[in-house]
Amino acid sequence: MPSRLSNSSIAHSGSSAPRRVAVIGAGYSGLCSLRHFAGDAKYEVVLFEQANRIGGVWNYPAGCEENLEQDPASPFYSRMYKNMRTNLPTDLMCLEGFPFPQGSRSYCDVQTVNNYLEGYAKHFHLSEHIKLSHRIVNIAPQIGDKENTRVAAIGPRWTVTYEDLQQSSETSEIFDAVLICTG
Repeated sequence: MPSRLSNSSIAHSGSSAPRRVAVIGAGYSGLCSLRHFAGDAKYEVVLFEQANRIGGVWNYPAGCEENLEQDPASPFYSRMYKNMRTNLPTDLMCLEGFPFPQGSRSYCDVQTVNNYLEGYAKHFHLSEHIKLSHRIVNIAPQIGDKENTRVAAIGPRWTVTYEDLQQSSETSEIFDAVLICTG
């Protein structure tokens, strides 16, 4: 797969340009992080998720029982089991500003949690920032490249190389910060 450097990854020369942030993982912590960065004009944020839907460990795709021992990039891969219930009440599992629906069981099942996370993403308009079916290949600091290095209080910039699993293509982009939200 040939790698290409995206035009949107060119270093911003002005200090007023938004900081680029990569979030890796579309589970609880990734979606929460995305919400807070996406709501601030000082940031341009992209979330990468290797599965074909959000949910992180709560992603329980239809058909996974018939397709055991799959590669993590498979649409049938799951670390969950069918009858799993939460070990925390929904009052503690809800994210700020978005309660579980009225009538949800206190210790709910996989589908309820996954529906909740999908509802959260929809409510806060997060989908436009999410790249599903994108696996991170490499993350490397931009050190020694004077043109693309911007060392600030948060450190160097980062080259994030990812694979689009549907297109079988690889791309590299430069970000000011990377949040690893994979559990």
